[in-house]
Amino acid sequence: MTSPIAGSQLERFEERFLPLVEAAWDLANLATEIIDDVRAEGVPGDQFPDATVLRLLMGTDPLFRSAVHCLTRADTSLGAYALLRPLLDTWAHLWHIMNSGPPRWPCEALRIELGWANAHARKLRASRDPDALDSLPAVVQRLRELQQMFVTKQCEGGARTYGNVGATLKQMERVLGASWLLDMYDGSSRVIHANGHDWLTIDNGDGDGTSSLIEPLPSHRAARLNHLTILFHGCASTALVLLGLPGDAPAQHRFKERANEVLGATSLRRALDGDYDPR
Repeated sequence: MTSPIAGSQLERFEERFLPLVEAAWDLANLATEIIDDVRAEGVPGDQFPDATVLRLLMGTDPLFRSAVHCLTRADTSLGAYALLRPLLDTWAHLWHIMNSGPPRWPCEALRIELGWANAHARKLRASRDPDALDSLPAVVQRLRELQQMFVTKQCEGGARTYGNVGATLKQMERVLGASWLLDMYDGSSRVIHANGHDWLTIDNGDGDGTSSLIEPLPSHRAARLNHLTILFHGCASTALVLLGLPGDAPAQHRFKERANEVLGATSLRRALDGDYDPR
């Protein structure tokens, strides 16, 4: 792997960057702590939107932590970029529920549950694994129960899937002023599908057409931490609203302050501006 960064320059960056990575990890710990306080009694599996919200967060937390861990090394930091995709999916689903208004929250959560159940049933029906086929009746029964709840609650619209995420992100860009959401969704999706890695390589210059991987610049790693922190804060703070904790609650304020300790750090801003990149 080719590294264009001088040793002392890289060391200065690492000394300032790695504590911010630790702070991002602590942000996930704080989110778990707050959610445990809000829902200490647990949530019944069919209490919507609460059950759906918690399932989304439980699936996102280890992915966020994995992405943060990838940033501890330059040669694994591309993994953090790929893992931006599920955080974008989660925030879009949660934001969609919240933006529909409290009366519709249960139905919009049910639409997501139906999307999950439909996808699970399709996967099992297509499987050649006998164990998978054995579990199909229970999954189909769950799908029927969800469909019945959907009718009983007089919900509207079809099952919601990741295919709906793009339209929601477009709406979020307009409402939140976050013009990078769709581009990041597309970029992280291409990385996941190994679609075009030319920007990761450099020609060796010896005329034989060979190339080497380029070690990501400090500004790249800083940008990934910046976006990961924004996305995780968006996911968790939106989830907390849906779980009954208003945006102006002390716990929400504490969570935002902790996120801003990462996002507003001078060392992160300097890295984003390219101060540690080679000249």
